[in-house]
Amino acid sequence: MSRAVATRGVALPLVLLVLLLLGAAAFAASFAATLDSAAARSALDSAAARAQASGALAFAVAELVALGPTGLASLPAELGPWPDLESGVTVVASLAGVWTLGEEDPGETAPGEESPGQETPGQETPGGGPAQERQVIELVARAETGRGSAEASAKIVLQPGLAVIGRYLR
Repeated sequence: MSRAVATRGVALPLVLLVLLLLGAAAFAASFAATLDSAAARSALDSAAARAQASGALAFAVAELVALGPTGLASLPAELGPWPDLESGVTVVASLAGVWTLGEEDPGETAPGEESPGQETPGQETPGGGPAQERQVIELVARAETGRGSAEASAKIVLQPGLAVIGRYLR
């Protein structure tokens, strides 16, 4: 008879253990679904932020081109936001240096230092004319949407026409 009582005493803990395992499995499945949806939302927010930052950068370049050479003398520190175009992002503009035509990359030479291929003003270029210096403008747009954020930047030269030296998206 003690054997029958011992069997009955084991049944209740086994049933409770099975219910505990089923509950843990259900919790783990719902947790995984929640993490997947949170990751998808975060990816969507990041994609939207990248698009807004790139769009604001394009608006800023268009605005600088519209200002023309006279507007570059007093370069605005901030461009935007553009509410008519549904962009709440502002773009920070700054002078990044001077690019002498014929030079590889304007960002590699420290101020006051000459790179091997850099001509000094008044010096002849390989084409025969005087070396021409152009102002390099750096534009940085930062966008945040929900949990996502992005930064787009570009270095451009506007004279004698628009030239994009570098474009970065983070």
